[in-house]
Amino acid sequence: MKFHNWNNQKGMTLIELLAAITILSIIIIPVFQLLNSAYTNYMYDQRKVKALTIAQNHIEALKADMQESLSLSTKTELQTLLHNLSKDSYTKVYDTEQNNYRVEILFKRSPSVGIKKIAVKLSVFYLDSHQPITFINTEIKDPI
Repeated sequence: MKFHNWNNQKGMTLIELLAAITILSIIIIPVFQLLNSAYTNYMYDQRKVKALTIAQNHIEALKADMQESLSLSTKTELQTLLHNLSKDSYTKVYDTEQNNYRVEILFKRSPSVGIKKIAVKLSVFYLDSHQPITFINTEIKDPI
């Protein structure tokens, strides 16, 4: 009868294998959670920067429109809108489908003494959300 010497075998036991898998999972799972969190924050910041850029572009367009209407004798679309602002407020919505953003501009006449102003609140939304990503508040001189 032959006896095998099992103590001389090279390799890992099942317990050693389970211990190695456990240690690796304890290390790897938090690393993947950290990467996922970093990617989520990155995507949120990208949306926010894009929304802020869109908001700034719209405000610059409004400013340019006002400057143009002051220097020319013809009325621009914004100037006509502000002259015909019969209610206290008016909301204009721009859908920028190519960027998946919606821009809402709220014009509200402020009852003030002296120089009349119109408050402008420009909000930028992601199309699948009802909460604004960013907004800009400013005032413009009432053309009336």
